[in-house]
Amino acid sequence: PKAVPDPYGWMRDESRKNERVLSHLRKENEYTESLTAHLKPHRETLYKEMVSRLQETDHTTPSLWKGYWYYARTNKGQSYRIYCRAPVIVASQPEGHSDNATSSYAQTYPYPSSHIQAWNGTAEMPILPGEHPYLNVNLLAKGKDQCTIGSTNISPSHTLVAYTADFTGDEIYH
Repeated sequence: PKAVPDPYGWMRDESRKNERVLSHLRKENEYTESLTAHLKPHRETLYKEMVSRLQETDHTTPSLWKGYWYYARTNKGQSYRIYCRAPVIVASQPEGHSDNATSSYAQTYPYPSSHIQAWNGTAEMPILPGEHPYLNVNLLAKGKDQCTIGSTNISPSHTLVAYTADFTGDEIYH
């Protein structure tokens, strides 16, 4: 291995308690603020303009997995996703059905576009009939400065969810 010089290596502090590093970062932030203070009204204007173009109440494309549609939704005024699922609704299960035959399963149970088109765009109305939120990141984030979900995994029985989360912003998920 070849050593690569890192002039900023002295700043690495996983504990975020090294006073020398914290002092340096505070001074850097003060310097940046002093140089860009005249841009503050523009930053606020740009932020408001960007937010005005977002559809805050929205959802991801549902994905079919073993009898359920899985998707995430966001609601206006909430910062984080809500992970949801809804059962596939059919009159009867097709003959010879196997949960492992995903492609034939998807052909048998077509994408629920009529339900999605009927969604009125509000947080109160479910995206699909039988919608069930199984992980509300807004509740996880309560009382924390930030919250990022790294990954989620549903158990084969569809009764448990495992997820990784970062509550500090250090991108180390637990």
